[in-house]
Amino acid sequence: MTPTADLLDRITLNPNQCSGRPCIRGMRIRVTDVLELLAAGQSQEAILEAYPYLEADDITACLLYAVREDSAEPDRSQIIQRLSWTPKQRLDHLVEMVAIKALGRRAQRVDEPHRADKPAGVKSEHDED
Repeated sequence: MTPTADLLDRITLNPNQCSGRPCIRGMRIRVTDVLELLAAGQSQEAILEAYPYLEADDITACLLYAVREDSAEPDRSQIIQRLSWTPKQRLDHLVEMVAIKALGRRAQRVDEPHRADKPAGVKSEHDED
């Protein structure tokens, strides 16, 4: 297993590439591109087959980056940077955050039991009275 710090080193930020949004190893594939594929139900294997220049650790790095970004409070420099964003950059950031939230909701649904899998007449905590 690759250490967390090494995984996060795979995520690069360059203001002259992809509007400064996080990319994978300096390539023009954004973290959000991978997250959206996962959120759409693509398997890691399917993504790696469709994008042969990606590695399994790249996908893990995207997920780790998303978790870190979602749980982290922005620091002063990030706030100042965001104040200078154009409307398009602000919109792109919001779309990225929505993709991250959708991926989290999808992961929660996968963990929930399927209603069709339980016997007839048995109620679960998810059923309405």
